[in-house]
Amino acid sequence: MNLDGGRLDSGHCQGMSEGTLGARIRSLRKTKKHTLRAFAASVGMSPSFLSEIESGKRYPSAELLDRIARELGVSPSGLSKLDRRREISGLKKLLESDPAWGVAFVLIAKAAREGKLTPSGLIRKLGGDPDRK
Repeated sequence: MNLDGGRLDSGHCQGMSEGTLGARIRSLRKTKKHTLRAFAASVGMSPSFLSEIESGKRYPSAELLDRIARELGVSPSGLSKLDRRREISGLKKLLESDPAWGVAFVLIAKAAREGKLTPSGLIRKLGGDPDRK
């Protein structure tokens, strides 16, 4: 189930193994042999902002993401699928709605750190298929 109470469809799991938006941009940039400074200049941003995007500290605007995608030769929609801000916002709202969710997430995090729980194990426990893409 998703955070709104609906069932997860295959689109919700796609891209999870691809990493973050920033990591994907960095990987594509390095594959194309662009330095951070040269690539930042080619899309009209500062190297420090690109570094923050690649490290996941900041996100590009839709317009900047479009320029990045064009420069890397990929579709903007392919990159935007890796933007997880909406899901994170939903998690924050869920945690704020009932303190018991906070306790549940702390217990999940503890079990994961102790090696007692994996993402695919949790998905199975909740009745999902971890291999469904």
